[in-house]
Amino acid sequence: MALGVICVFVIISGVFGLVYIQSISEKLNFVTTTTTPLVETIDDMIITMLEMNLVLEEISSTTNPEEKASLVKQFEAYDKNFKKTESITLNLIKDEKLKETFNKAIEQQRLLYENAQQIIAHQGNQQAVEELKIEANEHVDNVINTLEEVSIRAYTSNKNANTESFHAVRSTIIFLSLTTMLSLISALVMGIYLSRSFIRPIDALSNAASQLSAGNFEVTIDEPSSDDEISHLTLVFSKMVKSLQKLVKESPGLKKYIDLSVQKKQLPEPTYQLTEKSVYLIQDKTLHRAFDILTDKVSKGASALCITREEPDLVKDRYHLPDVEWVWLTENKDKRYQTTTSLQAIAKRMIEFISKKQSTIILLDRIDYLITLHGFTDVLKCIISLNDKVMTNNAILLIPLDPALLNSRHLSLLEKELKGLPSPTTQEKVPEELIHILSFIKNRKILKKLASFKDISKEFNITAPTTKKKLRELQEYGLIRIVKQGRNKLLEPTPQGERLT
Repeated sequence: MALGVICVFVIISGVFGLVYIQSISEKLNFVTTTTTPLVETIDDMIITMLEMNLVLEEISSTTNPEEKASLVKQFEAYDKNFKKTESITLNLIKDEKLKETFNKAIEQQRLLYENAQQIIAHQGNQQAVEELKIEANEHVDNVINTLEEVSIRAYTSNKNANTESFHAVRSTIIFLSLTTMLSLISALVMGIYLSRSFIRPIDALSNAASQLSAGNFEVTIDEPSSDDEISHLTLVFSKMVKSLQKLVKESPGLKKYIDLSVQKKQLPEPTYQLTEKSVYLIQDKTLHRAFDILTDKVSKGASALCITREEPDLVKDRYHLPDVEWVWLTENKDKRYQTTTSLQAIAKRMIEFISKKQSTIILLDRIDYLITLHGFTDVLKCIISLNDKVMTNNAILLIPLDPALLNSRHLSLLEKELKGLPSPTTQEKVPEELIHILSFIKNRKILKKLASFKDISKEFNITAPTTKKKLRELQEYGLIRIVKQGRNKLLEPTPQGERLT
């Protein structure tokens, strides 16, 4: 009877829920097919604009005709790519006012292109070139500022669509909550009966088996009072325990040979296959993975440079890195190490190090500190410039970053420009149960509602300590990251995790 009542409530809830699904689906379709791609294409245009500006700087400073011709060709390629992305973005923008703002950015980009042609034509007149470069920088800033305004407004539309979806979901939840409460009353009655008849005896058997496996041979089991399958199982288990107790009592020396404990299987240490001429963004709260990679490369003969905010002596002792060159990110002077917080000085030191060595690896720690000092745009320009230098030499640049310290747009820009840490290779594959948890986290992200620790525990019916352990394993594999939203800690897959599932 209880099951029948529950089925009726489920059918009513399902019919009512279907009415709202269409409304929710329309809002989500707007988010996934319009606003989210729009933000991504605008981010691509910002990066292209920064790259065009860097190439234009090199054109204005070079005197080599062949190099100049190559740079002009590269500039034209960036301009062509910008215009291609421009047409895609215009098709995505539905709001006329937003389209008008976007057209202002396009007009500024055209002025930049005309300005660039003048710089190329006045190559011999240095004074004229300098004046034109000032105008070009103004155009670049105007384009970036206007595109960021469009991105913010698109994000606001995205947020409004999400809000309307949540309102529809809330109406559904209110009705479903009423039917669920009635279903729970029926389920509670059935649960009490099942608990008394099945669950409690099975739980008692489980506890007795756990004590026995831990070596407690004095465990006792209550004799069953009913005559059913569970009672029969309890009786057989009780007889087995008594036989084992009698065996140990008659032969005490036998106990030391009985080992019922289960040895935990140690997973092999993950390793990472990195390629030279690459810059890797390591998204992790700690620096352990970055320094593990650095230590491994140094042990294989690579020359290493570490740029750190912490005192180098402490880092050197902690990770056992005696044969590493250091730059200390501090404004205080020190006789033992180079100290600086200037982006230009840091970039110059890294380029000199790469040029003088055959096989190099550089670790740039605390770019969040540099962003605080210089702003995200300047730090991104510096990283783009360094990426171009690294790609022309046998070098690897590691940039560890706690993703919770940046907003999602800035983090997305870094992910587009830099490589993500590849999935670790081990002697064994990632366990299937972890793959299931990773898939759940990815699906929640697709639905624009990140999963929490409690969601994982509830979905897979596991305890809080077990949940933390499995999520820590996924972090060690580099497949998920923790995102802070207020006081809540939410989960989302890394690019490697999305590719794996």
